[in-house]
Amino acid sequence: MSISGFFPSLSSSQIASAQGIDEQRVKEIVDEKIKESQSTEQVAINFVNELNSLLKFLYTILRPLLFLAGLAVDNSLVYGEIFHFDAILIQIWNIMRDFANFSLFFIALYFIFKEMRKQNTAGIQKVIKQMLIAGILIQASWFLMSAIIDLSTIAIVAIGGLP
Repeated sequence: MSISGFFPSLSSSQIASAQGIDEQRVKEIVDEKIKESQSTEQVAINFVNELNSLLKFLYTILRPLLFLAGLAVDNSLVYGEIFHFDAILIQIWNIMRDFANFSLFFIALYFIFKEMRKQNTAGIQKVIKQMLIAGILIQASWFLMSAIIDLSTIAIVAIGGLP
């Protein structure tokens, strides 16, 4: 490759005369730079190839494990349908939800009476807002947990199915 490839507007004799060195030395310097750039490109290509081989190896090892994890974590195992735990889980959740509702009611009454004794209407409004939010979250807890479990199951199966 000639020097005109790097400096198309200048010839090697113009570059040599401008720097006070001979044309042969300029060609040697340019050839060295070309070899260095080619070796840098080759190092980058080798690195990418090695990284690709490593990732293929890791994927070969991890793919069966991710596939098994995707099979193991489906809703029938999570909710215990195989052992008929799903009906028991719903009953336990209903009991805990009722307990939380009664607790929430008594806590709300306590804070409302406390704020009434202070004659603080802003405090009563704040307590009512907080208790309404807590009540909605209690009622939606089964759905929220089911949604979280389903999303995690979908994510695990998706990761297991990556090529």
